[in-house]
Order: sequence, then C-alpha cells, then structure tokens
Amino acid sequence: MFRKIVEIIKAAFKNDVHPSTAHGQEIKLTISTETTEHYVDRFIADGIEVSHLNLGGYQSPSGGYVNWTRYEVKGKNAATNRKNTRRYAARSESALASIAAADGLLEPYEIRVMPNDAPTDKQIEYLHSWNVEVPVGAVKEDVSAILSRLEDSYSVVAEERISPSKSVERIRPLDGPSEEFAQYADAMGILFSKYIGEVALFNRTVYCLKERDKAAFFAYCVLCDHYHREIGDLQTTEYFNQLYSFADMATANASIMRSIGNREASDYIKPHKGSAAYKAVAEFFGIK
Repeated sequence: MFRKIVEIIKAAFKNDVHPSTAHGQEIKLTISTETTEHYVDRFIADGIEVSHLNLGGYQSPSGGYVNWTRYEVKGKNAATNRKNTRRYAARSESALASIAAADGLLEPYEIRVMPNDAPTDKQIEYLHSWNVEVPVGAVKEDVSAILSRLEDSYSVVAEERISPSKSVERIRPLDGPSEEFAQYADAMGILFSKYIGEVALFNRTVYCLKERDKAAFFAYCVLCDHYHREIGDLQTTEYFNQLYSFADMATANASIMRSIGNREASDYIKPHKGSAAYKAVAEFFGIK
C-alpha cells in the first residue's frame, strides 16, 4: 500500500495534479513533525590547561604572548612627499623597515612601540564560560587563539547527561604546534600568538610563505611524508641546501609553481602524488 501511495503521489506531481485526486482516488495524508531541543554545555576538562609555546623565551615589547611588536612609524610618503603616521606589526625593527618601505614610506623613520590591544570584555566573559582564566598579561590575539583551540575541539574527555534535554561535555583543547615548527614559522616572519593551535599555525605558514620559501617548504613536506618524519624546522634539516636548490629550479618553472600554489595546506601533510608539484619533487630527490 505504501508503494502504491508513493507511485500515485509521484504521478500526480509529474502531471501537475493534486495528489488527493490522482487516479480518481482520494488519499488523506497526515504528516506530523516533532522537534526536540538538546543543549550541550562544553567546558575544558579538569586538570587540563591550554598550552603555549616558549619560542626561546621571547617577550614582545608590546605585551602579550605574541611573536611581534606593534609599532607606530612616521615617515615621508613617497607619493605625496608629506609626513604620514602609520602602524604596523613586525617581528623586529629591521623587518619593520622593509614593511614601511614597501608601504611607500621613506626614511628616516620616527618609531614608537605601541601596546597590543587588551582582551575585550566579551572575550573574557566567553573564556570564563569555558572555565578558563585569561592568562596574566594576555592580549586580544592570545585570547582569540585560546578560544579557537577550545571551540574547534571534538576531543571529549568526559560526558554527563544532566537531563533529557541537557548534557555537559568536558573537552581537551586542540594541540599546539611543536617548538621546532614554531621556530621555523617565526624565522619565516609569520606572526602568531604562542597560544595558536597546531593546524592554525601550519595553515597560516603555508598561505603566508613567499614563493621561493613555499617551494622549499613543499619539497620538505614531501620528504617528511616519504621518510615518515614529523614536519619541524626546515632550517635545521640535512636537506636544507638541496631544498633551496629545488626551490630555485621550481621558481623558474611556471607550471611547477602554479601546481605548488594550488596545493591546499592538507596536501603538504599528505601530498597528492599525481600533482605536477609532487612529481617535480620526486624527480629532483629521486623518490620512487
């Protein structure tokens, strides 16, 4: 009977006929829906803290757990020949000079260190709702990084049903990156909080690396996958010189660089062996 009703309804819609009169038969259909609401409160698990990097003990002059300093720079605008004041985040004053010059400011510069933004009241309140205190001296970017590691975690340590419509989950925050990889990202000029998550820092590094560094890093990741090694600090690997020899070859080949540029961050971790980028690395390093 159910199948016949379905066939009649299908025929009715196909011929633009109301289902209740299809085939001269009257069929009464009653459809009822029921929705239930279930609330899940999520907290950090007892005895677990959100870890942070050391980065060689670096402390930002602007405050917080970030690896940059915020600067106010006064210089002459190359286009207007007038004094301009602009603000930048940079790893060092030498990096700052390059950023200001690229932005059209001419030396000499008047440089002043500025404080990083404090966490907002909304951030603090939300972090407290996870049963997590704001770290002493943390700035806005630090709290944002901590919250991301809590919100995006699906690692449930314990779960308790409070009522038919409510339960509580105790979660473990997402892992942070290794010190080795963080040192590499830091050396490449990637700006981040010491509280950043492992995946977040990896993605940021992939998307922010300059072309030659990206080619070398992709090749390094292919080698790590092939030899079953953790992705760490490219600068300390025994393949460093070869990696940049590959990068020099790759940057001279538009097809290879286009393929590297099209790779998602996940493809660095588990490279797609059919891509032109992977094949170029495999040929260069003799990977079978």
